[in-house]
Amino acid sequence: MRKRFCALVCTLALLMSPVSANNVLAADQEFVGEDNEKLVLTLISPESKNIVTNKLDIEFELSYSGEPITYDDVEEGLYTVTSKEGRIVGNYGGSFLIEDFTLTKPGETEIEIEVERLVQEDDEGDDFEPLDDSITITLNYYNMESAGAEFTTPFQTGKKVTAFNGNVLLEFPVGSFITNSYDTQTIAPEQTLHFKVENSMERLNSGVTPSDGYSFRSPSYFISDGTNDNDNNFSKPGKITLSFAGSGIAKDVAMYNISIARLTENGQWYPIGGYVDSKKSTVSATIPSFGTYAVIYSFKTYRDLENWAAPALMSLAYKGIVEATGSNGLLRDNLASPINRYDYTVMISKAMNWSPVPYDSYFADISDAHYSSIGKKQVNTLKVIGQSNVDQTLKITFGDTLSLPAETFHTHISKGDTPDVIARKIAAEATKIINITREYNITSTGNEVIFTSIDKENKGQITLTMEKVTNTPIAMHNLTAGNGNTPGTAFYSVTNNVYASSTLITITDNDIEEDEAGNNANKDVVEFTVQTDSHDTAASVLQKIKEKAQLAGLDDYYNISISGNQISFISKNPANVNIRANARSNTDNSVRDNTTISYGEPPNSIGSNRNSNNYIMAALVNGLIQGKRTDSSGRNYFDPDGHLSREEAAVIVARALQLKVSSYTEKDLESLNSQLNKTYTDYVQISNWAKPFVVAVTKAGIMKGESNMFKPQNRLEYQEAATLVYRIMLEKDLFGK
Repeated sequence: MRKRFCALVCTLALLMSPVSANNVLAADQEFVGEDNEKLVLTLISPESKNIVTNKLDIEFELSYSGEPITYDDVEEGLYTVTSKEGRIVGNYGGSFLIEDFTLTKPGETEIEIEVERLVQEDDEGDDFEPLDDSITITLNYYNMESAGAEFTTPFQTGKKVTAFNGNVLLEFPVGSFITNSYDTQTIAPEQTLHFKVENSMERLNSGVTPSDGYSFRSPSYFISDGTNDNDNNFSKPGKITLSFAGSGIAKDVAMYNISIARLTENGQWYPIGGYVDSKKSTVSATIPSFGTYAVIYSFKTYRDLENWAAPALMSLAYKGIVEATGSNGLLRDNLASPINRYDYTVMISKAMNWSPVPYDSYFADISDAHYSSIGKKQVNTLKVIGQSNVDQTLKITFGDTLSLPAETFHTHISKGDTPDVIARKIAAEATKIINITREYNITSTGNEVIFTSIDKENKGQITLTMEKVTNTPIAMHNLTAGNGNTPGTAFYSVTNNVYASSTLITITDNDIEEDEAGNNANKDVVEFTVQTDSHDTAASVLQKIKEKAQLAGLDDYYNISISGNQISFISKNPANVNIRANARSNTDNSVRDNTTISYGEPPNSIGSNRNSNNYIMAALVNGLIQGKRTDSSGRNYFDPDGHLSREEAAVIVARALQLKVSSYTEKDLESLNSQLNKTYTDYVQISNWAKPFVVAVTKAGIMKGESNMFKPQNRLEYQEAATLVYRIMLEKDLFGK
C-alpha cells in the first residue's frame, strides 16, 4: 500500500475556445509494413489521420513482432529509419519525429517510412529474421474553417494569399516584407504567414448579448508570422478580406453595419472599417499589423440620434471612424461642438481607407504628443461575469495613462452575489477614493461598472484589472473515488465572478502502506503539472490530467476515464477507494473581462498617438492637405488644434472627391462670383482662394448652405464634419455594394 500526492496546475478558464479539431476526428492510428505485417507503426501525433493544419510535427512509434524499435536502436546502429518526406529525429521516450512537415494542398498525403535491420545476428549468434520494409502513413488534410485549424505559408507580395477554403485573404504590395521587432527597416529572419482559427462564430457570440449592440459574423482569426514575437510587423500595410455569414442581413444594411474588427491588447474588439461586397458576403479593409481579426455586425443605437446627422454618425461609428464618447447613452455629449483640423483630417483619411504612412515629422507643430480625440475613450467599462460561488475578496487596480496614478482598492463579495451586485459593490468602493472621483463619475448598470470622464477634453485611457486575493476553494467537489463499480472524483468547470487564470488542484491517493505493527509507513509522493492555454475546454484539460496521471503511475491502480466534464478514477482493487480531490486558490489570479467592444481607438492600438500621425501623413501623400503655412526656415505648420472653417472644409472635400476645380485668376473670379451669387447671399465673405472649391462642392451637392447662406467663416461642427465624410464615402462607394 502506498500514498501518492499528485499536484497539477491548470487554468479555470475551461470554457474558452475548443481545442484543435485534430482531436475531434477519430481514426485508426496504426499502420503495417507493406511486405511484413509484423512491422507496425503507431501514430502518436497528430491524434487523427484527418487533420486541419498544413504544418505539423509527426510523431510515431515502431515495433516488430511486438518488440519496440526505438530511436536509441537507430543511434546504436541496429536499425535505420528514414523518409524522403523529411529528416527523422528522436523524441523523448524513444519515439520518432518528423518536424515541421508541410502539406502543400488539401487532400490525401502519403509519408513513406523505410525501416531496415542492420544487425543480422543476436548476441548468441542466432540469425535475426531479415527486415527491410516500408510503411506508408496516410494523412487527410482538410482546409477547413474549424476552431483550432491552422495554415502556414510563405509571405508573398503582389498576389493573393488565401486560407481556410478562401474565407481569409491577404494581399501585400510589391516590395513589402515582415520587419524585425527591433528595427522596422530590417527584414525579419522568418518571412512566413501563419493563420489560426481561434474561436468559432458561435463561441464568440456566446459571450455577447443583444444589449451589447453587436454580434459576430465570422470566426476569429489569429494572423502572425509563426513566431512568438508580437512586435514583428509588415513594412507596408496590406489588405485583408474576410467572408461573413450574410444570411438575414439586407444588402443596404450590410454595407453600413458590417465591419472587420481587431482584438486590441486590452481585450476589446475595435472596428477598423471595411468595404462590403454583399453579393460575395465579404468585407475588405487595410490590415495594419499582425493580430486577431473577425467580422462584426453592429446595431447599437444612442439616445441623441434623432439628430439630423444620425445616419452619418451611426455609419461612421460602425466602421470605426468615430467613437461613441458621450455619457448617459449619448454618442457625443455635444454634436454641435467644433472639430479641429487634426481630427477632421484623420477622420477623412480613415474613411478613404488609406494605408497609414509612417510619420516623418513633416509638420513642425505635430509631434508624438498629438493624437485624435475622435478615437479616445472617455467612457470606460469594467464587465463582471458569472455568479460568485464562494466568499472572496477582489483587488481592483485603476490607472490613467496620462495623469492619474495607479490606485488599488479591495471589494469583498459574498457567496451567491450576482454580477450586478458585484458591479454595485465595486462602484461603491471606487467612489470612496478621492483621486478617482476627481477624474471620473462612477456608476453601475447591470453587470457593468462605468467610469465616465468628468473632463470631456480628457483624452486619457484608464486601465482596470481585477485579481482574486483570497485563498478559498473554487469550483471543485470533494468526492470519494468509487470502488470497482462506482464512479470516482468529478472535476466540474465552474467559473466564479470572473475567469481566473490559474488555480491549484490537488489529487490525493490515501492508500498508505502499513508496517507490521499497523502504523502508517511509506508515503510515495508524486508531483506533476499540466500546461493549459486559453483554447482548452473542460474536456481537453481533463484529457491532459488523465495523461499526466497515467505517466505518474496512477493507472496501475485506477481505471481512469473521461465523460463530459468529469474524470473518474475507478479502483482496480475494490478495497482501495481513497482517492480525493480538492481545489484552492494558489496565486493572485489575474482576470479577463468578458468580450466587450469599443467604438473607437484604445491606447496602443491603431489610430492612437503616433499612428494617428500616420493618418495625417497618409492625407499628405495623397494630396488631401498641404499645411497652414511655411516659416522662413522652411518648416511646415499644420495648426492641428486649430478650428476648421467651412470654407477650409470645402477645400478638403473637393480634394478628397477629386472634383474639377477652376483657378481663381481675376477673370475666373468674375465667373465664380456670378455663380456663387445665385446660391449664397454671403458669397462676398468667401475667401478668393476658397471660391473655386465652394463652387465645386456646391455643384456636386456635397455641401450646401442654410437660408441661402454658406457661412464660410463659421467653425465646422462635429455633426457637419461627420456628415461630409459620410457623403464622401457614398460618393466614392466606400461602404460597399
